[in-house]
Amino acid sequence: MSDSARIQPMLSIVVPAYNEEATLSEVVAQLLAVSHAGEIVIVDDCSTDRTGAIADRLAAKNPRVKVAHHSVNRGNTEALKTGKRLALSRLRVLAWGLRYLGNRESTLR
Repeated sequence: MSDSARIQPMLSIVVPAYNEEATLSEVVAQLLAVSHAGEIVIVDDCSTDRTGAIADRLAAKNPRVKVAHHSVNRGNTEALKTGKRLALSRLRVLAWGLRYLGNRESTLR
């Protein structure tokens, strides 16, 4: 068996989210299409819009999506720390700036 066939790392992608109802579904769909993305960990940082409900719906539809909710807004850094603690993989991608990832002109491949 070749090394490339034997080694297929699973990535955990941590997504901090604050008031991202307009972009979250599209971004998660793009991230799920990334090869080797084993799980997406969304951390809703006490959003005041429907971000938390959207994240919960995405997790209910796909077992690769996990959600954590902060009860108070703690900021991006703390949301990333929460997601890092929940991530199963040793290989983690921390996704900053959902608004940029959700831009239709940029795609993840």
